[in-house]
Amino acid sequence: MTADYEECRKNLENLIAWYKPEHSNEADTRFKVIDRLLFECLGWSKDDVMMEEHHNGEYTD
Repeated sequence: MTADYEECRKNLENLIAWYKPEHSNEADTRFKVIDRLLFECLGWSKDDVMMEEHHNGEYTD
């Protein structure tokens, strides 16, 4: 993780000011909030994330 603290903090402030939870379902929340939080505010790399892993041919949450 090579993210700059001040840049990430500012991104978090912007995300909080922007987000309005009305009419958000799980997929919208993940895409609009959680992904941005992980990548823009916490400095995660997209290489650190796997979308859906399966075990014995089945997917679990």
